[in-house]
Amino acid sequence: MKITTFNPLIVTKDADSVIGLFESLGFEKRHTITVNDGKGVRMKDANGNNVDVAKANVPQDMTLIRMNVDNFDEAYEMLISKGFRNSQGDKTVDSATNKSAMMISPSGFAFDLCQHIVEDKQESIFNMLEQVTGGAEEEVKEEEFVDLRPSEAIVMP
Repeated sequence: MKITTFNPLIVTKDADSVIGLFESLGFEKRHTITVNDGKGVRMKDANGNNVDVAKANVPQDMTLIRMNVDNFDEAYEMLISKGFRNSQGDKTVDSATNKSAMMISPSGFAFDLCQHIVEDKQESIFNMLEQVTGGAEEEVKEEEFVDLRPSEAIVMP
């Protein structure tokens, strides 16, 4: 298994403020991702550091590690063997372009584990958000963040 991307993912109600903070630190928006009724941005600085910011109606801001791998099943089993648990039982989000799951470490830290099947599509963030929130009730409009309404609370150990 090879880790192909490893960077922070910030899930927040106030994405504009977080984006502004990172812009003041020299990060630039690389692209906006709109998938599964969610929206967020990938940001990058001059040194090649990445941070992803996603807006969701979550009870509190969450910082996760986004970990893309070349072999999801191998990475999933390795994390399970280290005491991680899937936040949705044994469910994974499978699409034509990726497979993902939100994994919780024994200490309570969350990882967005993802394998991209088509490299130019980056939707794992929003597949994870769909797991967390149960989907959206509002329609996605171009260049607009969507308020995702949680269907059940996230319980972190």
